[in-house]
This record gives sequence, C-alpha cells and structure tokens, in this order.
Amino acid sequence: MVAKSKSVGTGTDNTFPQSLSKVCMELHIPEAATLRDKYGISTFQELQSTQTEWGSGGLSDLKDSSQLRLSAVVEYIVDAKREHLGTTNCDPLKDFSINTFLDHFRQSKKRYDNFKRALVHGGGEDNTLQSLTESDQEKFAKLACELTMRKYLSKELLKKPWRQNVLYECAAAAVNITCDNQCIVFYGPTQSGKSALKATASSLCLELGLFVVVITKGVKESLELSQRKLKAFLAECPKGNLSERIVSTSNFIKETWNRDLVEVAKLLVKGGLLVAADTFTQVGRVIQAIEMLRQEEGYDRKFVVILDEVDTMFRTEEGCQAFEEQFQKLMALKPLFTIATTATPITACRILDEEGTFTTKLVEIETDPDYLGLEDMELFRDRDGNDLFLPKQGLQVSEGIEFNHAIIPKTNEDVSKSTFLLGSLSVDTNPELRFSLIRS
Repeated sequence: MVAKSKSVGTGTDNTFPQSLSKVCMELHIPEAATLRDKYGISTFQELQSTQTEWGSGGLSDLKDSSQLRLSAVVEYIVDAKREHLGTTNCDPLKDFSINTFLDHFRQSKKRYDNFKRALVHGGGEDNTLQSLTESDQEKFAKLACELTMRKYLSKELLKKPWRQNVLYECAAAAVNITCDNQCIVFYGPTQSGKSALKATASSLCLELGLFVVVITKGVKESLELSQRKLKAFLAECPKGNLSERIVSTSNFIKETWNRDLVEVAKLLVKGGLLVAADTFTQVGRVIQAIEMLRQEEGYDRKFVVILDEVDTMFRTEEGCQAFEEQFQKLMALKPLFTIATTATPITACRILDEEGTFTTKLVEIETDPDYLGLEDMELFRDRDGNDLFLPKQGLQVSEGIEFNHAIIPKTNEDVSKSTFLLGSLSVDTNPELRFSLIRS
C-alpha cells in the first residue's frame, strides 16, 4: 500500500504538486533522480508514455513498490482528467490532493479485487462484471498484465518479444464478458517458444484467480510439458515457485485415481495448472476434477483452456471419435476463454470456423532474435563453396519425404563439424535431390 505522508506541496495544504520529483517525495519514492537522469522522465506525460515498459525491464532500477506507486499516480491522473473533461478552469495536476489520491488508490485496489472475485464466480452477486465500463475493462486488463509481469514472470519470460502482446490479448479476453466462446489462436513457426507462451498466459490466469487446463498431444508430451517445460519457466517467478501448482493427469494410475482426484481438485482451488493428454481417459479425468471442484464450492468456478496444436483436437467432420466427444463435454463446462497454439494458422482457423462454436482471434508470435527459421537454411557445400548432393538412390518420395540417414556424400569435406541436417529436401534441376540445412 502507498504510505500516507505529510504534504510538501506548495500553495493550499495537501495540494497535488505538479512536479514529479515532489510527488515522488510525497509517496516515499526515492528514485526521482534516477527517473530524470537515467530514463529522461521528469513530467507526468513522459511517465505515462513509458508505462507499457514497466515490469518488463523498462524501469529495472526502480523498486517494484516504486513502480506500483507511480502506476497508481498515472491511473489517478488519467481518471481525474476523464472526470473533468469539458470543465473549465481545472488543472488536474494542481487541484488534486494527496489524500484524494490515497483514497483513489484504495478504491481502485478494492474494485480490482472485487472484479477478480466476480470473474472467478462468473458474475458476482452485485453484478460487478455487468456494470464494468469500457474504461474499467481496459484499466483492469492493463493492471492484470502489469501485476503478472512483476509477480509471476521469470527473467527468461520477460525477455520474450511477445510477452506484452500475449498478456494483453489474454487479459482483454478475460474482461470482455459480452463475448462467449472466445478463442485466441497464437501462431508461430515450430520451436518459436509456444511452451513459454503457455507459461506466460497461465501466469496471467493465476493472477486473475483462474485455474488452467492444458490439453496437449499425447501422454508423453503431457508429462514432458508438466514436469519439465512449464516447471522450468514457472519455478523462478519473483513471488514464489509456481511450478508447485502444476500437475498432469497422466501422473496417476487407474487404481488410485479416485483418491488422487481429491488432491487434484484441491490444487485447482489455489489456481493451478492441470495438464492432460488428448485422450478420452485423460480429458475425462479433467472433467471429473472440475465437476468435483464446482460441487464442493457450490458455484461454476471459471477456468481457461489452453489447446496445444489446436489442429489435432478436431479429427472428424462429425466429431464422433471418443476423444472428440469427451472434448466437447469439457468445452460444455464453459471455460471463460480458450487459448490455442499452432504452427499452421490457416488450417487451424479453417477447422475452428467449421466447428462454428468459437469467436476466433488470430495473433502472431514474434520470434526471438536468435531464432533460426527457413530463411536461414543453406545447402551443403564443400570447402570450395560447391554444392554437395546426396545420391537419389535410397530416397523414397511419398506424401512426406523419407530419407536414409546412412547416405553421405562421397567427399573429403567433413560436413558434420559445420552443419547439421534439418531433414528438409528440395528438388533441383540436377537429377538428384539437395539437402537443405542450417549453419550451426
């Protein structure tokens, strides 16, 4: 909380001073000189224009408490300007008192907490969600993003170029209560960081009090995702080890599931991550856990579904496979919104469009600067720069391309030290097939 202090402003007692340095003094923010000298921020306008960079390393020399207080100052001024819009002889920076600011801060925090509580409960007894204005929605979405970056995201996740975009898209979906069956499709090339994206999106859901269900391809992948990939990203968050909240339904055996189900439901109460393979049995366990949780709490607690490689979730036109029917039962429990990842966005959107139950938004994932993609592929070359080819014998071409790893060009060049195979083939005018590769 912001500490109360005596006013040091000029003019009327408790007048909100125009100088940013005086505000910092009032609110016990010791880094006013750092703001001015290192970041070039000396006015409220400059402070507001850089707010999107906070929490992601933009003002890394400021304490978290200082950033939160400055963020509250910006919110206060924006709200005050909105309230005084159209009035004359009003200087919102001059006329506001520190005491008024502190009251605004407390009320904003209370409203945000009430909003999160209503979100989890699906509306709230006092129509909290229904009474939200567009301004409220935008404010809560930004605050959720900001708090997520400060409380949950590890240094590695904060380096991701897409972090703010992913957080805000998810937060915007959470506050947009007028749109049902929202599905955000994040797409990017293979190995572009979709596991990190799942961890980032899950962190925002946990900040909002929502538990997360992740459906991924295969039992082995579900175990790897829960035990290694997600844990690695969430183990080093600033406010504690979130990896302790991750569990996979594949961890449990049939004979003890009824007993283990109780523990899984308890984990979801805290806002956990439940990872399941895309099988009839594993998704069925997810449904059981959600139904048990809702029965014990007495209301339809909201959650978020993340679909890993969404293309694989819809397998027949009729949706008649056992897994597909089980998946539809899961979606019938009405998650607050759905997040999908894919490397083939056109196919994914076509499938979701044919499904006809989702309101879909497509968002591209920006790759890391050191990402190696198709544009980085080169041909095998010898030390003189001549292209190297593999004999056509032994290669079989069908819908996909199979190749024999044992076939090596007859040359003195040791290609293994400078390159590694990607496994992508292209047909050339030469009656042989070229290997494409990436320089190591």
